[in-house]
Amino acid sequence: TETVMDTETETDTDTESVRSPKKHYDQNDLVSLTEEEYCRLSSMSSTQQVDKYIFRLSNWLNKHRKHCSSCYDVISGWIAEDKARKSEKPQYYAPSPRDAPSYDMDEFEKFAMNFRLSRQIKS
Repeated sequence: TETVMDTETETDTDTESVRSPKKHYDQNDLVSLTEEEYCRLSSMSSTQQVDKYIFRLSNWLNKHRKHCSSCYDVISGWIAEDKARKSEKPQYYAPSPRDAPSYDMDEFEKFAMNFRLSRQIKS
């Protein structure tokens, strides 16, 4: 049984060393992510967009003097919300040619011929 205990403790130590440490990705040292989390976020959106989310979260945490237990969950939620908003954008109405007003030039000509000026031009 002693060998089994030794093996279990070795396994526990191995899994801890496999976990990648979290790094701070902001100037305030408030947003911490593992490299794997950062890569997953970058695959969900562009790297530039992820950096903007990190900046946004960092400023909010600093302003409200808060700490975040899972920065990855917050940012991935924002990415998902923004993608959902983009897909919900209303389609703009494009009138079809038959909806466009039609102008009958003959009607305009009749109107112009019957149009009387209130002032007569004296020659």
